[in-house]
Amino acid sequence: MLRTFSLAAIAAVALSAPATTALAQGDDAALAAFEKVCWAGAGDYLGTVGAANADGWKDSSVISDTPAGLSITDKTAREKSAGGATLTLLVTRGLQHTAKSGDFAVMTCKLSANKAVGGMMADSKAWMGGAAADNTPPDPTFAVYYVANGGATPSHIGLAGTQGAMNTSGAFGVLKFQSDSDSATFVYQVFSKPKA
Repeated sequence: MLRTFSLAAIAAVALSAPATTALAQGDDAALAAFEKVCWAGAGDYLGTVGAANADGWKDSSVISDTPAGLSITDKTAREKSAGGATLTLLVTRGLQHTAKSGDFAVMTCKLSANKAVGGMMADSKAWMGGAAADNTPPDPTFAVYYVANGGATPSHIGLAGTQGAMNTSGAFGVLKFQSDSDSATFVYQVFSKPKA
């Protein structure tokens, strides 16, 4: 039996606060680390933690917030210095509870840099093949892209493609990029059908 998930509910959650590709065009360490750990983990918690271990990330005492309606089952926090910045990595997995669709699995990989990352919005758009961000209204400092889960590079599917991705592969991803004057945040979330 095919279970249909309320993508409006998932989208509301998603919008709340690989080998070298176009994302890491320059020499920015934060962009390269996000691609190497978060994207390469392909939405798998243990794979993402393993990628962080292989890349030299060290344990951190940073505590992540738990969004409303989310039950965290596993989490890890890591840090490393790169490119003159301190990078913080928060990786979690758990269940998102919705009244309409029930529970679905969520894996989140969030990388933060304690300094601005010049050109990150343009680089993220280039990594997405030039696609316009899915958030409305558009924001020059924040972009959201709905993507198929995994692959060498992101495959932009837009909000309209999320139900199809859930039906065919059982998962879809959301990439978020936020550029601030003194920091940068990169997020990869994967929403999937919970295992029976």
